[in-house]
Amino acid sequence: LSNNLPTESQLSQLSDGMKQLQSGINQLNASVSNPSPALVAQQNKVKTDTQTLAQTVNDSKSDLLAAGGTLQTLGAQAAASGSNSTTISLPQISNISRAFTKTQTIIAQTTTLLNDLQTLTQQLSAQQTQLQAGVSALNNGVNQLTPNAITAFNGYNPLKYASYFSTFIFYPLSV
Repeated sequence: LSNNLPTESQLSQLSDGMKQLQSGINQLNASVSNPSPALVAQQNKVKTDTQTLAQTVNDSKSDLLAAGGTLQTLGAQAAASGSNSTTISLPQISNISRAFTKTQTIIAQTTTLLNDLQTLTQQLSAQQTQLQAGVSALNNGVNQLTPNAITAFNGYNPLKYASYFSTFIFYPLSV
């Protein structure tokens, strides 16, 4: 082509660059606007796990404090006996047993929460990879589009002004 118009190759590269930009935008929009159902489900699971654990810890406070008090009392009695031993009653055993059972429940719930958080972290990492791929597609499109757009616009601008001035000269505006 003449008169500084973009070549067919440049137009093709412009078109390809625009397609890459659109692809990157679409990919980013899909990743941001439509989070994966598995990711949403995992976030909800972590939220539920956290609420359950917090409730269990809250419900266990009195039993754990009572068991701690019982163990301190038994320790003081054993130390005072001179033989480092003491007698433990059935209610004291029950108290310590309840605390032990609640501690086991807390440990199990904490383990579940940890596993669910690790799964969520992996899913978020996968989503981040998708977002990075979208940004990469945008960068590739910009890198391909920019030099050819400059050339195309440089060729277009003189024609635009020439066309405008010729229109003005041949077709004066009425006031």
